[in-house]
Amino acid sequence: MLSIYGDNRPIDAGAKVEQGATLRIYQWRDYLAGDVLESFTRRHAATGARIEVESFTAMSEAAQRLRRPDADFDVFFPTIDALPRLSAERLLRPLTHELLPNL
Repeated sequence: MLSIYGDNRPIDAGAKVEQGATLRIYQWRDYLAGDVLESFTRRHAATGARIEVESFTAMSEAAQRLRRPDADFDVFFPTIDALPRLSAERLLRPLTHELLPNL
């Protein structure tokens, strides 16, 4: 289990769904199928949700991008071996399991 640091807490499970938000996804190139993204947008149309996808081809490239101030991604797909380092650098936010009903 990875440490949760006081300066990098999970999202409050009681937080309201943000209206008109953009879900920022940072993924391996061509990782998620277009129909998955379209399905999400349709399912959450009432909230006005939009999706932005940015891709990477190597974990070193991804880590470097995550260190930039504008790397405020909501979803990221790291390799398991990169998790401890990324977590220690506070580049990942801990998951709130209550918000992930299908986990």
